[in-house]
Amino acid sequence: MSVPASHRAWSWAFRSLQLISAIVVVIINSVNLLEGGIDGNGRDLLFTIECVSSVSIFAAFIWLFFPLYFILWPIDIIFSLVWWGIFASLIFGVGTDCSSLYKSTGSCHDTEAAVVFIILSATGWLLSATLGFLGQMRLEQQESQPSQPSQPEKLTIV
Repeated sequence: MSVPASHRAWSWAFRSLQLISAIVVVIINSVNLLEGGIDGNGRDLLFTIECVSSVSIFAAFIWLFFPLYFILWPIDIIFSLVWWGIFASLIFGVGTDCSSLYKSTGSCHDTEAAVVFIILSATGWLLSATLGFLGQMRLEQQESQPSQPSQPEKLTIV
């Protein structure tokens, strides 16, 4: 079975969203790490975000050009859950007022931008997983339906 063009287009769009948002998160966090002034749990959290972003960039880049459309959806769910976990730890662990993590560097706007792109990445992975799951269900449904053999027409003699 071939993959419909709409699935390929949406898959490419979601992978591009994942790739771009992870790159932006890496850039924002790299700048904050290089500026210094962040220590303890905040620094550990930034390193964790940096690692997840790097792995996401690698996976999204590989899967963007070598797609395995309906096989990767469980891995997409895992990536989405990891991104949502990072979002929760950044918001609930650090706080939304930027007082504990970014106050020393004055980069509260960077934090808000990182949060937005973390949400975009998590959503991109979730949408990609949904597309893969629906595509797999569609293919399984098409394969389970028996193909109808063509019936020979009855000849009638008048």
